[in-house]
Amino acid sequence: MISVCGRYIHTHQTMFSIADFDAAREMLIQVLKGLDESTIKTIIEGK
Repeated sequence: MISVCGRYIHTHQTMFSIADFDAAREMLIQVLKGLDESTIKTIIEGK
């Protein structure tokens, strides 16, 4: 799971840093670009 830390998460006004969001997004993009068939198979099969 990828997540971004937030403040006041149990209210209607959750706050988080846009920079943290952008960094998490870029990290996820780079991880997905690096996946190959073998890695995906390992993730799916859990081995």
